[in-house]
Amino acid sequence: MQEAVSRLHSKDVTIAPSYLYESGCRKSSTEVLRYQAIEQAILMMRQRFSDPLTLPEIAHSAQLSQFHFNRIFRSMTGVPPSVYLAAIRLQQAKRLLLTTDLSVTDICFDVGYTSLGTFTTRFTQFVGLTPTNLRRFAQDAMMSLPPQMFYDMVAHRQSQ
Repeated sequence: MQEAVSRLHSKDVTIAPSYLYESGCRKSSTEVLRYQAIEQAILMMRQRFSDPLTLPEIAHSAQLSQFHFNRIFRSMTGVPPSVYLAAIRLQQAKRLLLTTDLSVTDICFDVGYTSLGTFTTRFTQFVGLTPTNLRRFAQDAMMSLPPQMFYDMVAHRQSQ
């Protein structure tokens, strides 16, 4: 296998990043194509996380049938595409909660959810706090900082 990987590197073919597992394919060329397909799907999810993405759309970006894509994605990432997309959306929601004054409702819709209830439930399941409590916890933590450190953080936030 190492020899095959070396040959593929010499042809300027991208090999899987560390967060992808092997797909279980015996042919290294098929393995590389699968890695590239999954990478393309992940890139599309990261770029369009705020859109109402469906499994067929994501699979199409990887140029695979939705059933084959779902199976390969799950085997290579360890989670289904829907869970991966939810994690991207919730990561963006955390960033927005901690760095903006947008309302939870606005953030919910900005990151691709169409229901505030679903967003709050998923956020609480993944993060362990409600969106409002996360923001409140972060604000309380900032207020307990020494004054100069607090002012430096506020100044940095305003310069962004």
